[in-house]
Amino acid sequence: MVENKHDGRFGERFDDELSMRGVVWVTVGIAVVTVIGFIAAWWVYQWRIETEDAATPPPPPVVRRVTEPRRPPGPLLQASPEAELRALRRELDARLHGYGWTDEAQGLVHVPIDEAIDRAVAAGGLPKAEPKPPAEGEGAP
Repeated sequence: MVENKHDGRFGERFDDELSMRGVVWVTVGIAVVTVIGFIAAWWVYQWRIETEDAATPPPPPVVRRVTEPRRPPGPLLQASPEAELRALRRELDARLHGYGWTDEAQGLVHVPIDEAIDRAVAAGGLPKAEPKPPAEGEGAP
């Protein structure tokens, strides 16, 4: 086993070459420089905000009204969403599978979807859509 022998040049103990006084002064110096840096950064930030606010004109009133947050008129909650959904589905199902007037004044009715499909097939299918001619000034692609 090798034994490290201290030659005693710096004192009796190995750490005698470190000056506690120097370590404390360096620590205090770093803390002071850090605090001064934070204060300087805060001052520059405040100065920048003040100069930007002074140089920027206020927005026109129309823009201010648009950018102000608007609250909704109030909670628009459903009392019983499941029951309302069931009622809506019943109503749509009755319209899809039943007969009724769409516009009685013009004589328009709705028929069940299956019957409408059968009538369309019996009539030779649905009419083909005619392509719309391009408006003046529009070129063909």
